[in-house]
Amino acid sequence: MTSGERLPGHTVEIILGSKTDDDQTFADAKITETLDACGISWGISYISAHRNAKTLREFIATTVLDGTKIFIAAASMAAHLPGSIAAACLGINRHCPVIGVALETNPPFLGGLDALIAETRMPPGVPICAAGIGVAGLRNAAIIAAQILAVSDLEVRRKLETYMQQNTKPPQVHVRCSSPATVPATGAK
Repeated sequence: MTSGERLPGHTVEIILGSKTDDDQTFADAKITETLDACGISWGISYISAHRNAKTLREFIATTVLDGTKIFIAAASMAAHLPGSIAAACLGINRHCPVIGVALETNPPFLGGLDALIAETRMPPGVPICAAGIGVAGLRNAAIIAAQILAVSDLEVRRKLETYMQQNTKPPQVHVRCSSPATVPATGAK
């Protein structure tokens, strides 16, 4: 979807740096399915922070006025997209959370670590949340967006709880016990 085809009123806007970022990794992440399961409206746009900086700033201003509350930005290599979105939000005096996802390049270069590091090097006052790399990062970005919205929306909270119960495994707990013979008695010297 391009900015000209966007329908107004998406709660979460997913922006990818280019169409080449919309590959099997994006499909495997099921990011839109996760947002759908939580009852969150979304849109997808492709705008390069490097090649279309002015278009990106204008798009952010328009989407925020249309009701977008959270941005998910997925990019590879230099990964300037999340930071550019955060700066554009500040430029219009809006404080929308920006969740960044590092994508791997093709052919692979550092496994997306270069993009992740770029996302964590934001100056004070222009924060972004770095959700991770690739499929896990994309899915986590959708969950983080739902968690942010669930703070003030009971319906999203209920649907997120159901989604998490159905789609995540509880962490395994391993308790290591000592035999009674190796535990010193109370008061022993």
